[in-house]
Amino acid sequence: MPTIQPAVYAEKDGNLEVTTTEEKKEVYSMERLLELKAHYEADVAHFTAKVAEVDELITQLQNLST
Repeated sequence: MPTIQPAVYAEKDGNLEVTTTEEKKEVYSMERLLELKAHYEADVAHFTAKVAEVDELITQLQNLST
């Protein structure tokens, strides 16, 4: 998973070239960036649902405790 960190960004042949401070270089096509975004959005939806489930369990426990 890519992380946002200090980096130099450049366009190269229609792709995003990212060089980090450690001189690690990665190249992302627009298609790959959109795939990553969709993947992370799905993760957010999944974990948002899980948080809602845990919130419901907390509510149930609080109701039983009163």
